[in-house]
Amino acid sequence: MGRISAFLGIILYMYPEKGGKHNKPHLHAFYGDEECEISIPDGEVLAGSLPARQLRNVQTFIDLREAELMLNWNLCMKGQDVIWIDPIR
Repeated sequence: MGRISAFLGIILYMYPEKGGKHNKPHLHAFYGDEECEISIPDGEVLAGSLPARQLRNVQTFIDLREAELMLNWNLCMKGQDVIWIDPIR
């Protein structure tokens, strides 16, 4: 598991999930007591939920940082440490 970024009260993680429940590269977003799994290629919600504003912020982050997120996804799937990604401002 690796914390990859945090901004506006949202914390993003990636977990190694070989053979996991999602076939798409994705991240886990936490905001308070809520959790959401969001696809990296398209920002689709795969599971869970976040308040609308926080979901839009994560989807914007994905749009702006897709290359870095995919690099982290590949590292994570190889069991390697993920790299911190600077938050959006």
